[in-house]
Amino acid sequence: MEKEPQNRGTGEPSQEETVPEAQELSKEAEYLETLQRLQAEFINYRNRMEKERSVVIERTRNDLLVKFLEVRDNFERAPKRDEGIELIYKQFLQIFEEEEVEEIPDGTVFDPDVHEAIGTVDTHDRGTIVAVTRKGYKRHDHVLRPTQVIVGNKEPMEETKHE
Repeated sequence: MEKEPQNRGTGEPSQEETVPEAQELSKEAEYLETLQRLQAEFINYRNRMEKERSVVIERTRNDLLVKFLEVRDNFERAPKRDEGIELIYKQFLQIFEEEEVEEIPDGTVFDPDVHEAIGTVDTHDRGTIVAVTRKGYKRHDHVLRPTQVIVGNKEPMEETKHE
């Protein structure tokens, strides 16, 4: 075992030895701080990547469901379905149910967040839904496809004031 040089008569290590030890401790603290910062950055990166991955999966799922909505429309337009086609259609509807795809209620007043106006008529008041030409669907409050509607465009009659 090596003996540390000591100041004469005090029994304490010399100043020459405390400076390198302090530098060594400061280097250790610096390395520890760098390690902790890098570890926190990595955790944040991993969380961000997981969140982005979830968003991409949801977006992809929604895009696929939108493509199948046209097929659903065609099933509903078919005048008469035999038993096999009806079974396929029911399975198809079950998939939409499992994926929480819901039909957007038609409503009576045009709402640009869930409706797409494809025409107007002057026989009904402005903003009133006259007819639905294609059903709309949503999933988790996200509109997959807006309901296509024909909307009234008639100006409300203004009351004339008599003076």
